[in-house]
Amino acid sequence: MVRLGFLAALTAVLFSCPSCAVALKGIPSNGGIHSVSKSLKYLISSFPNIKTVAYTHLPDTIWRPLFVGNVKNPTAVASDAANSRLYVADPDQNKIFWYGLVIEPDGLLKTDGHQHVAVDGVTAYSLSVNGQGDLYFSGQLIVPVSASSDRSIYRMDEAKIASGDALNPTEVYTRANSGFPTPAVWKPSGVAVDSFNIYWGNEEKGDSNGAVCSGTRQNIGVTSALEINVLTKAVPEVRGMAMAGDSIFYLTPQSVYGAEKTAYSVAELDPSVGQIQGASSVDGWDPKSIAFDGEGTMYWTEAKAGIIYQFPTGDTNAHPLQKYIDAPQVHGVTIFAKTGKPDGLKAIVSDGLKANYGQLQSSARADDSGAVAFHLNALVVALSAAVALMNC
Repeated sequence: MVRLGFLAALTAVLFSCPSCAVALKGIPSNGGIHSVSKSLKYLISSFPNIKTVAYTHLPDTIWRPLFVGNVKNPTAVASDAANSRLYVADPDQNKIFWYGLVIEPDGLLKTDGHQHVAVDGVTAYSLSVNGQGDLYFSGQLIVPVSASSDRSIYRMDEAKIASGDALNPTEVYTRANSGFPTPAVWKPSGVAVDSFNIYWGNEEKGDSNGAVCSGTRQNIGVTSALEINVLTKAVPEVRGMAMAGDSIFYLTPQSVYGAEKTAYSVAELDPSVGQIQGASSVDGWDPKSIAFDGEGTMYWTEAKAGIIYQFPTGDTNAHPLQKYIDAPQVHGVTIFAKTGKPDGLKAIVSDGLKANYGQLQSSARADDSGAVAFHLNALVVALSAAVALMNC
C-alpha cells in the first residue's frame, strides 16, 4: 500500500505540474522486460548523477542496471572482452574499479557481484584496454600537498590487475617526454590503443600542442626512440576517442570527427575536415564518450540531450544523426562483446558468489531470471523529487 500510495502521489504531482517531470528524467527505466536479442554484444553506459552503470543488450533498447557496489561518481567505462572485465572510473573516490562480467544462459549480462580496485590514488578521465588486457587511462595521480602532478597517460598491466596490486601504474606519456618546447601531452582526455601506438586527445591547447596525438607503445619491445605524432591541431578541445580499423574517431564540443590513424605527416589545421556529425540544436550539445562495437558501428553519448547516437564506421564522411536510445544524464559508453552463440551458455560464476547476489549494499538488485530493479538511490531521488514537487 505504501508503494502504491507513493506511485499514485507521484503520478498526481507529475500530471498537475508537467514541467516538473524533468526532475525524474535521470532515471533510466527497466520495466522487467526480458531481452529478445540473440547477440552476445552489450552497450554499457554510466549515469553519474544516480551512481549507476547500466547496459542494453544490442540491438535491444531496454536499460538494465549492473551491480557496481559503492560508487560515488561513475564516469568513464571500458570493457575487456578477453578477461571478461568491466572497468569504471570513479574520480570522487580516486579509483578505477573493475568487475567480472558474466553472460547468463538466457543471454543477459551481469557482474559477478564483486567490486575490485584496478588502480588506486588517481583521478581518471578516459579508459582503454588493449588486446592483452592492459588498462590505459588518462589521469592525474593523487600526490602529497608538497608535490605536484600533471595529467598524463598511464598503463596498468593486466598482471598487476589480476594480482590485486592497484598501486604505481606505469607513466607512459607526460609533458616531460612528449616533446619540447611544445609537449604533445598537455591535458589528455580521450585515449585509445592499438597493437603499436597509443592515441590521445587534449582537453586544452589542442590547436597549439595537438588536438589528437599518438605515440609508440612502450611495452612491445621497441628499443628505438619513441615517436610522437600530431594528427590534427584543428580544434582546441577533444573529449572521447575510439578506433575502428585504420580510422580514429573523436568528440569535440562542436562535432564528431574521423581521421585516418596514419595521417600525421602534416598536422591537419582545417576544422571542417573530417566532420561526421554536428550539433543539431542551437542550444548546443555536450558529447562525452564514444565506443566501437567491433563490427561497423560507433556509439557516442550526448549528455545535454541525454541521447546515445550511432553512425557507421566504414568511412569518415559526414552522416546524419541517428539516435540509438534515450539515455538521460548519460556519460561514459563502452561495448562488451563475445563471439559464439548465447544458446546453451553456462553462466560464469566466480568463487564466493552468493545466492543473494546484488543485494549487498548494491547499486542494482538482480534475481535469477535476470530481471533487475534500479537501486535504492534512484528511489530516493524519485521520492525526494515527489516531495519537493508537492509544493509546485
